[in-house]
Amino acid sequence: MITPPVKRFAGTGHRPDELGGYNSVTDDALLRLAVQVLSRHMPTEVITGMAQGWDTALALACERLTIPFIAAVPFKTQDIKWPSEARQRYKRLLSIAKQVVFVDELYGMNPGYDPRKMHMRNEWMVIQLAGTDDRLLALYNGKTSGGTYACVRFAKSRGKAIINVWPEWEQLTGPSTIRSVL
Repeated sequence: MITPPVKRFAGTGHRPDELGGYNSVTDDALLRLAVQVLSRHMPTEVITGMAQGWDTALALACERLTIPFIAAVPFKTQDIKWPSEARQRYKRLLSIAKQVVFVDELYGMNPGYDPRKMHMRNEWMVIQLAGTDDRLLALYNGKTSGGTYACVRFAKSRGKAIINVWPEWEQLTGPSTIRSVL
């Protein structure tokens, strides 16, 4: 029996403060978009960085669609300053992930917060996109700073295919003053 190739997506995107705020309206819109996009492409596996915003929406959409996902966590206490509800959701999602990878441990770094760890997590996710059908699934508004920008730039430098769903986000929530460059 021939096993079909893995079609792996890795997700990168903005935090809720750039998408409408830390609230249920933004969370619901993010989940709606993630379900729509994943339903359309049906990857066999998703890698998510598990931050608040697009990353969490991807994990929730995977749960809803029964798509296995890998939680690429930059460091064990990533959620320590998050609100209680967000922390509970995060812990539950980690418990159902196909695999949880603490990226800082892969590189032998000391535990705890270090801003470099988020970039290392993003780069690790992009490096995992080795198949011809693999894609970086970005919710990227075109801003030329920040982690999402750095992840998209790294993926481009590695020749990775990128699907940017920012235009769909704007259709769902209204136009932004920032225009995507992808």
